[in-house]
Amino acid sequence: MNKLFILTAALALASPLALAADQPEKAKKSTETTEKAAETKQEASKEQVRDWAEIDTNKDHLISPEEMETWLNAERAKKK
Repeated sequence: MNKLFILTAALALASPLALAADQPEKAKKSTETTEKAAETKQEASKEQVRDWAEIDTNKDHLISPEEMETWLNAERAKKK
């Protein structure tokens, strides 16, 4: 009976330790997944970045409606 109690207690104590040993691996995989998602999002946003300096033809750091309209018309012409 005493041996059974010791064995049960040892197993009860070992289980959380075994689970804790898995945590760093899971955390590593989670970090890798998060990093890959961030890289993918960053690459997608790079493709969507507009070169505002190209649109700001008078270089006053403001995009006037006329400048935007000119640029949009030029972009539409490129696509045709």
